[in-house]
Order: sequence, then structure tokens, then C-alpha cells
Amino acid sequence: MIPAHCTAPATQRWIDVERHRRSSRRRAIVVLFFLFAFAFCLASASAAPTEQDVFKSINENVGKPSDNSRLLPVLVAGAGLVLLVIFISQRINREPAPKKVASRPTKLMKEIAKGVGLRSAEMKQLKAMAQTQDANPLTLLLCPSIMVKAVQAKRGKVDRKIVVGMASRFRPPGPAGTPGAKGQKKE
Repeated sequence: MIPAHCTAPATQRWIDVERHRRSSRRRAIVVLFFLFAFAFCLASASAAPTEQDVFKSINENVGKPSDNSRLLPVLVAGAGLVLLVIFISQRINREPAPKKVASRPTKLMKEIAKGVGLRSAEMKQLKAMAQTQDANPLTLLLCPSIMVKAVQAKRGKVDRKIVVGMASRFRPPGPAGTPGAKGQKKE
């Protein structure tokens, strides 16, 4: 499409020259294509062997012993290529390895404490309560009823203030209007 400001006679002549060049190139390419196609057809048509030439060629090729020294490297290379493709496709489709699991209880406890946001004083209190109940500190975190039993047992050095603060952080909010609900003002 020619822009409206390009309608001057000089501009129009330049556009016509460009169109002529492009069409000339296209015509030249098409003519060359048909010339090569015609030459190929002539070459294949004139080289038709006679029946005697065919039998002579077959007789010569059948009588020769076969040379397998070239075939073996090609087969080995092909098998190697197939194995490489299989290996790469399995590596691409393989799921990523799962994250390494903490196999030691102390390491697991440290990771959970870091993830939950426990302070060192709270961790010490959990361990002290776990010793009184003969349980794991993780069990106390996961099961609030066992934590309540440990606090009520009053065996060992348990600081109730730290435990209550920790328990209130992990307690889910209650329904609206109850004292345990977060964001509710007490009246």
C-alpha cells in the first residue's frame, strides 16, 4: 500500500522501478527452476540401461564377497545414538528428587522450630515438658491435649508463663465474640 504523501511523480517512478526489479527477480528464479527440472528429466530419461547391462551388473555384485568392515562402525554408532536419545529422554521426563528428609530427631526438631518460629526459651520448655511426659517435643506441639497434661502435671521445671504464651500463639482463633477470637475487643 502506498502512503498518501508518496504520490509525487519522482516517488512514483522509484516505486515502479522497485516493483519491476522484484518481478524480474521472481521471473528469473522461476525460469531457472524449470530449466533445472527439464535438464534433470532429460538426464534420467537418456540413461536408461539395457537389459544386458542390468544382468551384467547383478552378476558382478553377487559374485563379490561382502565387505562388512564398514557396516560394523555404522551399526555401533547407530546403537550409541539410540541409547543416547533414550538416556536423554528419560532424564528429561524424570521427576526431581524429593527434598532430603531429616533422619535425625534433633535436626528435625531444629527445622520445625525454625519453621514454626519457636524461641530458644520455648524450645527448652517443650523439652522439659516432654521429659515429664516421656514424649517427644514434637508430639507436644502437634497434640495440644498432651501439652495441657504436661503443664498440669507440675513435674519438673516448667515455666507456665512461657508455655501459655507459646500455646496462645499456636491456638486457632475462636468464633466471633469469644474471648479467644483474634481481633475482637474485650468489653
